[in-house]
Amino acid sequence: MIVVMRPGATQAQVADVLARIERWGYRADVSEGRERTVIGVIGTTGDERLLDGESIERMAGVERTV
Repeated sequence: MIVVMRPGATQAQVADVLARIERWGYRADVSEGRERTVIGVIGTTGDERLLDGESIERMAGVERTV
């Protein structure tokens, strides 16, 4: 999964998304651009049932998941 943060998302909002991903048992790769931060969800050791894009999209600062 890829998480695209909204332009202007705060570091705290990014940290909240990262914490949820890690709680699910996955790793996150963060790419910070000039306008957006993109988070790649990596790994297969987590519980795939928990990997829910809709719940992440409801988090503050998230634009969408792919």
